[in-house]
Amino acid sequence: MTGCGDSGVKLKTMMNGELTRAEFLPPGAPGDLSVLEAPLRGRKHCLYALICALWILPGLVGRAPWHPAELFLTPMAAEMAGGGLRWMPLLLGEPFLEHPPLYIWLAAASAKVFAFLPAHEGARLINIPLLAAGFLFLYLCGARKYGAKTGWLSVLLALGAAGFMIRAHLLEPGVAAFAGAGALLWGALILKTHALVGGAVCGLAVGFLFLSAGVAPAVASVLFLLLLVMRRRSRGGVAGLVVALAVALPLLLLWPAVLAQRQPEVFQLWLSAALPSFSPSNILRMPLLFAWALFPALPIAAAGLFMSRRKRQTFGGDDELFAALLFFVLAALSILWGGGADEEDLFFALPALALAAARFMQKLPDDAAVVLDWFALLVVGVFCAGAAWVLWLCLVFGAPEFAVVYMAETFPGFELPPPSPFAVAAAIFVTALWCALIANFGRSNERAVVNWSCGVTVVWLIFNALWLGYADSAKSYQKPALEIRAALDGGCVAKTRGNAPARMLAQLSYWGAQVGGDECAFALERAGEGKGGAALWRGGRAGKTKYRLYQVE
Repeated sequence: MTGCGDSGVKLKTMMNGELTRAEFLPPGAPGDLSVLEAPLRGRKHCLYALICALWILPGLVGRAPWHPAELFLTPMAAEMAGGGLRWMPLLLGEPFLEHPPLYIWLAAASAKVFAFLPAHEGARLINIPLLAAGFLFLYLCGARKYGAKTGWLSVLLALGAAGFMIRAHLLEPGVAAFAGAGALLWGALILKTHALVGGAVCGLAVGFLFLSAGVAPAVASVLFLLLLVMRRRSRGGVAGLVVALAVALPLLLLWPAVLAQRQPEVFQLWLSAALPSFSPSNILRMPLLFAWALFPALPIAAAGLFMSRRKRQTFGGDDELFAALLFFVLAALSILWGGGADEEDLFFALPALALAAARFMQKLPDDAAVVLDWFALLVVGVFCAGAAWVLWLCLVFGAPEFAVVYMAETFPGFELPPPSPFAVAAAIFVTALWCALIANFGRSNERAVVNWSCGVTVVWLIFNALWLGYADSAKSYQKPALEIRAALDGGCVAKTRGNAPARMLAQLSYWGAQVGGDECAFALERAGEGKGGAALWRGGRAGKTKYRLYQVE
């Protein structure tokens, strides 16, 4: 047996601590898979990289701003892209204190680089390098100790998170938090053995998180590094921590110091708004939000942790797994402390959870793959992709009538653009490709994750190919903003009168309508709620809140 072990090719395929019998096969013997290992691995890398690219790229251009954060960030990024950097971004002339400025600066720079695109589309393209960096760091975290398989599983689990798909393609500071969290986690994992590089990466990540995500993520990051170094008790870890703090400290102090010197009043406002505020009401909402936004990584990690604890094999010498779970717990606490209550707030916790879930996935029995596969087939394949195709065909052909009536009553005013042959062909191709993937491959834990992530990507591609224009007609403020601009006929809307939300006024400004103070002769309010004069214009987004424009008496 020893001779075979010395002369044979060792395929050290480990599963639950056991080596397969392929380890002792001599080269060229029947069943020796070593000749296939390299090309197979190369094809997998290409496939997984293609999944990431197909998931990241669609949905960033070809539509107007949608989500409330986009409605605020778009006019600020466009204004800075045309007029220069501001230490504190302004929204309708007032300091914008809801988010730190770094992501807005990056979006403005992206809008300036891609000036041939509309500002909201050019700004949104900053998400491409941020998402790519987050996935790269996450892959490096998993592959560092566990190998390329775990690295890719971590990436695919993050990519397949239910709350990540749409929000990651909007102007959202949470995208920057995802990239920063991935960098911080990787730097912390190499801190013990590469103190200088790991410390520098951690310090830059802490500063990046502070300037893009706020105080709570930065505090959680520093606390994570401290606890991790205390557990390791190594000179390399302490040296890396010193380097991290030395790099992070200037980044934490520079921007507030400049703001305090140049705009002391704004600095006082920022200081009072930047401190995290705990909201007890979020305690009841957070479990449901975590379960939805972080599926399937969260239940996989929870199941793996439960089974490992039963076997008393939770951590042992697995420092990477401990670091991932520690980071996730601290990130979750920082989200709760900071008052987060949306999917994008959880992007900060996603890299650590995906890494832990990928590691636990390899420890779960293969039966777990069957559950996830069937869930992917039924929910992603039948309910999401199938329903998207069926409803789209119903609207295109106008039959059956009850489906058309249902869509018209549920989403009044929505318009389905004429179908594009290229988009329809692309949707058919990716749907057939995913069906072939599901039908022709065996079942394993790795394959289940791949099937799920492919399914999520296919749904996103179908949505962008068939439904993007339909959704844009409902969620965009562009049409009502242009109508209001025409009704103003050169006049301006008073932001201090009426009861229209700030996001509506911000979009009016972005689409060219003038928004000012009390000197303006017009005001905008929600229809039926105000007491203004005769309406010069009535309207709003399709199926949403209606507004009325009136002249101030």
